[in-house]
Amino acid sequence: MKFRISSDSLYAHLLQISKVIVQKNSVPILDSVLFELKGEQLVLTASDGETRLVTRLDVEDTDGGQMSLAIKNKMLLDPLKEIPGQTISMTVDEETMLVKVDYQNGTFSFKAQSGETYPAVAELKEEPVTISIPQNVFLAGIGYTINATSPEDARPITTGIHFDVKPEHITFVGTDGFLLSLYKNTNVKLGLDTTFTFQKKPALLLRGLLAKDETAPLDLKIYGTHAVIKTENVDMVCRLIEGKYPNYLAVIPKFNQNEIIADRVQFLSALRRVSMFTNQAFNLISFDISAERLHLKGNDMDFSTAAEEQVPISYTGTPQSVSFRSTQLMEILGYLNSEKISFKLGDKATPGLLSPFEVEDGEEITSLVMPLMS
Repeated sequence: MKFRISSDSLYAHLLQISKVIVQKNSVPILDSVLFELKGEQLVLTASDGETRLVTRLDVEDTDGGQMSLAIKNKMLLDPLKEIPGQTISMTVDEETMLVKVDYQNGTFSFKAQSGETYPAVAELKEEPVTISIPQNVFLAGIGYTINATSPEDARPITTGIHFDVKPEHITFVGTDGFLLSLYKNTNVKLGLDTTFTFQKKPALLLRGLLAKDETAPLDLKIYGTHAVIKTENVDMVCRLIEGKYPNYLAVIPKFNQNEIIADRVQFLSALRRVSMFTNQAFNLISFDISAERLHLKGNDMDFSTAAEEQVPISYTGTPQSVSFRSTQLMEILGYLNSEKISFKLGDKATPGLLSPFEVEDGEEITSLVMPLMS
C-alpha cells in the first residue's frame, strides 16, 4: 500500500492527536497512533482508554484501497518535524508491517503493528441527549473557565468544566472551591434542560483543534457517562465526570454595590510588579480604594521586601480596604479580552466579581474571587 501526503499536514495532526497519549499505558498498543487508510482519506486515532480522538486528512496517489496499522507516535512525529514543507511518500508492506517513508533528500523506515489489535470504541447503548453549539461559543466557554478548575483530584467534580444547558441559554462554569469563573451565552437557545461535566483533558484537546473564529456547529451527544463530539474533521469520545456539581449560583453575590472600573493592562501590570515583593506562598496584595485611585500594597516580612503602587481608576462606592490573592487576579485579567474591566465588591467577607467592562451582546463573563485576611 502506498500514498503521498503533506509532511506539514501529517505533522500538525500527529502533534495534536498525540496529546491524548499518556506516558504509562496498561495497554501497550495505546502508545501508538492508529492509521487507517480509507480510499483517499487517512484517519488517525489516539486513545488513553478514557478519551478517544479521531482526525482525518486527505492523501494523494493512492490506489483507493484500505489499510490499518498502529505506529509508535514518536516514530513519525520526530522525523516529520525535521522535513517540513514537502510532500512525502509512505509505502507499507502489509505482510511484514514495514513502513518506508521517502522525502526529498532521503528515506527512513520502521516497523509498525497491525491495527486489528487496537481497541475499538466502546458501544454506547443509552439514548443520547443531542446538542449543537457554535465552535466559537464552545471555545469561549472553555477559555474563560478552564483556568478556574481545580488541579487536585481530591474532589474530581471540580477538576472539570461544567455545562449548564437551559432552553434559553448555555452556561460554562469552572471552580476550584475558591475561584469561580462563569461564561453564559443567551444567543445559544437549545430548547432543552441538561447538565454535564467535561474532563479538563478533552476540553484542552478540543481547544487546540478548533478554530476560534469558526461558527460551524460542534455536535455533542451526551450518553450519561460519555460524550461524543463531532465536527467536520474531528471526532472525540470522552468520559464525563460523574457526580453533583456545586451550586455555583448560590455563591455569586447579587448586591455588590462598590465598583472599580480600570484599564485592564494597566491594572494587570501593576499587580505583576507588586506581586514580585509579596510572600510567594500567599501572594497577598491589599487594596486601599478611594474615589479615583487604587493603592496596591504587598510585602514579605520573611525577606524584608515590600512594594506599593497607585492605579488610576473610576470608583463608585464607599472607600474600603480589602486583600486578594494576586495570582488569581492576574490569571483572570490575563485571559479577559477587554480594554477595561469591572471589579464589583461588597464587604471584606463578600467575594468580588471581576468582569470585562464591555462584552458582546448575549454574553456574560464573570469571575468570583474570594477576599483574604491580610
